Amino acid sequence: MKVHIQSIDYRAWLVIQNGPRRIPNNSDGKKLVKRASIFDYIEEQLDIIQTNARAINMLYCAISEEEYKRISTCETAQDIWDRLENIHGDANKVKEIESTSTLEESENDED
Repeated sequence: MKVHIQSIDYRAWLVIQNGPRRIPNNSDGKKLVKRASIFDYIEEQLDIIQTNARAINMLYCAISEEEYKRISTCETAQDIWDRLENIHGDANKVKEIESTSTLEESENDED
């Protein structure tokens, strides 16, 4: 999945890997507040918000309904990625243990 995301939007991958960038203050120096209109944002703010939303969407599109239930409370793409790594990392450990056990059993049967 990593290479696929990188090929579509490398900045989205960076958001997944490192977390979203801090949204800068408005041109008047005030912090960003939720706006009613897209025209109230400066271009840099929109770019950061859009990249994070794109990264989240890519991850949502790549997972099953079961996985979605487990990550739906995550707020950033990085949180989603970390949780998916934990889910699949644990599954891979179980598969590794099962493979090792099966291999040991077959070696014992040969003796």
